[in-house]
Amino acid sequence: MNIAHFYLDGNIDAVEFCPHKSYNHVLAASTSTLQEGQLDLLHCLESTDIFYIKWSPVEANIGCPLLAQADSDGYVKVHGLESSSDGPEEKGLVLREVTGVKISSSMCLCLDWNPSATLIVVGLSDGSVSLLSHFETEIEIEQEWKHMILSLFQNSKEYKMGVCYITKSISDPNVVLTGSYDEHIRVWDIRSISKPVNQSSICFGGGVWRIKQHPHVPSVVLAACMHDGFALVDLRGEAIKIAETYNRHSSLAYGADWQKGTSKERKRENMVIATCSFYDRLIRICTPQCNIFA
Repeated sequence: MNIAHFYLDGNIDAVEFCPHKSYNHVLAASTSTLQEGQLDLLHCLESTDIFYIKWSPVEANIGCPLLAQADSDGYVKVHGLESSSDGPEEKGLVLREVTGVKISSSMCLCLDWNPSATLIVVGLSDGSVSLLSHFETEIEIEQEWKHMILSLFQNSKEYKMGVCYITKSISDPNVVLTGSYDEHIRVWDIRSISKPVNQSSICFGGGVWRIKQHPHVPSVVLAACMHDGFALVDLRGEAIKIAETYNRHSSLAYGADWQKGTSKERKRENMVIATCSFYDRLIRICTPQCNIFA
């Protein structure tokens, strides 16, 4: 069921709901100016092309949620979400840059925080990975690896096309999920990476660009499938099953996320999903209709 939608000036790469309790209503997007819609644009911050954004898992010592971004010009920047009582910002919340550092001449494609928000790992277009330390208003490069992720998961028998996305399971530290241009989601046990624990035999019709596990039901996955819209996926059982599809976008399905909150606050009937597509510059807010959470 559709709740709202709005268009943005720029092509949209990612959407991310804030996980912090007081800010669960805040949705970040790699975008610019609002054109039309039914939701409130809280704040707009101009930047270079942004490939990935990620909220910090815990609030920083400066007392606010942090949003990290991976830029096409090799920069990693961190912004703080702050209350504003003066100036042109009428909605009360603004993003202010806390720190930023250029880590490479290559493009920064994706990033993630460690649980304490003291480290950021960044994947780059040249195949390397950088580990950054983060402390209040400072970012420093701690270590760099060449092709670490690719060598760890290299498997020519399973992958005939490029791997688009890797994410660790929120419920099992030994489980990793991957999405690929070959239109499959795979579930890996890192204690045995010779073959996936589970592999979808379903053709999504498009490469699996993003994977987001439900925040309270880890067996339910939201997938952005590029040329074939979005899908809710059930990982239970021997075979991965598509429980529901969403095809209200008319261009590449690139970004998706669940609204965070406690399991009591986010029951099945009021779970909220944000999806975004690239060329039509559209964000949609919807709720799932299937009984996958039963």
